[in-house]
This record gives sequence, C-alpha cells and structure tokens, in this order.
Amino acid sequence: MWAQCRSWYRMEGGRIVALFPGFTAEYVKAVKTPDPKAYQLG
Repeated sequence: MWAQCRSWYRMEGGRIVALFPGFTAEYVKAVKTPDPKAYQLG
C-alpha cells in the first residue's frame, strides 16, 4: 500500500511532504521557478 511505503517523500514521523507522480528530476524542474500567475496574493 502506497500510504505505508518508505521513501524520501515521508518524514520520520510518517508525514508525506511531497507527492509527485514523476521522476525526481521532473519534480525539481517543476518547483525550481514558481509561476506567479499560479498564486492569488492579497
């Protein structure tokens, strides 16, 4: 079961801190530069 697996996505306490359905390099590229249009500030 995915919720019980051990991976670098899971903190020691069991909390999942990132969930991305691709490869690590794809994740890094996707979050490297935020898209300001994706956020509503104010």
